[in-house]
Amino acid sequence: MFIFNRFLKRAMTRKSFIIPPGSKKGWLRNCRGRIDDAAWELIRTLHRAKAQTSDIAFALNIARASVWYCVTKTSLPPSKRAAVVPPGMSEEAQAAVIKRRVLVQRLASVRYKKAGPAPEHWMWVGKRYPTSRSIKIALSEKYRIDVTVWTVRRDLMSIGMVAKCRSNAPRHRVGDEERRLSFCLSERNVDVTKRLFCDECYVDDDEHGNRTEWCWPDEHPSPMTSIQYGAKLHVFALIGIGVKKLIILECNRVNSESYIKECLMPNLACLSRPGVSLCQDGAKAHSAKKTLTWCTRHGVSVIPRWPARSPDLNPTEEVWALLRDLVSAKSPTSREELHEAVLEAREEIGQDVIDMLVHRYSRKVEACIAAKGAHFKVPRVKRVM
Repeated sequence: MFIFNRFLKRAMTRKSFIIPPGSKKGWLRNCRGRIDDAAWELIRTLHRAKAQTSDIAFALNIARASVWYCVTKTSLPPSKRAAVVPPGMSEEAQAAVIKRRVLVQRLASVRYKKAGPAPEHWMWVGKRYPTSRSIKIALSEKYRIDVTVWTVRRDLMSIGMVAKCRSNAPRHRVGDEERRLSFCLSERNVDVTKRLFCDECYVDDDEHGNRTEWCWPDEHPSPMTSIQYGAKLHVFALIGIGVKKLIILECNRVNSESYIKECLMPNLACLSRPGVSLCQDGAKAHSAKKTLTWCTRHGVSVIPRWPARSPDLNPTEEVWALLRDLVSAKSPTSREELHEAVLEAREEIGQDVIDMLVHRYSRKVEACIAAKGAHFKVPRVKRVM
């Protein structure tokens, strides 16, 4: 093993390969376990340096058969290997492979839109055949070409496509589109200055989805840690044109009593203004009989028909995204630090940002109408001034 380490060091110096110090075995492999171009080039370099196949496989944490295949059976890197037609085939077979790959590329590029004449960034734009299995079925049904899923995957790799994880879409139930469309039609010509939006969320000391970190080539990113039973705060938001209320609640769970006591009563002067209506979702604390009775008694107008599963319409969801990003950037590790981080983030989110988010409510309503009640994409606000 000492001799192999010397070979490895010599190869690294000769080919300008850099192995991060303290890295685990298998660092050259991607998340799916395939050998990429860097690993393929390193394997061939070490083989030319007279390194043993077993030593290469142990150092890179791959099978010896993979090392043997990279050294003896192929002279192309993995990124270019799939684009080459397999040798030893007749001219008719090669023409059939090329024709099939053209059809696969055509099927993989077909897109569709779920909405009508809305701006481009307000609509869901998806692929009609997003998976290799769907392309396989389309080849069989449309062109009478029966191949395996693995053949379709090789064809997709040959045209330069890669498989990536899809993000989660909002929840959906039958009848949501009709209710959302009816609500947006009633809100089409509303004055946004007469609307107040409220919601609650939990803010904790986790990273909130931050899985990347910018660093120099010779640095290591900070490890992702999960804190069991970490600090957590419950925050209430009430926003509108000229209104920004972010309150840290004392209760862990909101019911009708705590909602009235900690959320509505301190903001009664703002809520009871003439002509102003409160938009809130259908949470139990919001739609409870006790809450609605209190609102009626104190002159608070509430919109009772807010559609379910509609986070894309509520501007407070974007406020939560901004708040969590700002809190995560401060990296709090205790409840006291989390409390201070929330207060500092509240001050960093200016009233102009809140007004901009509330003004976009009219555009969201129009986008939902254009989408015929379906969900639509909401561009995220990345800068907080």
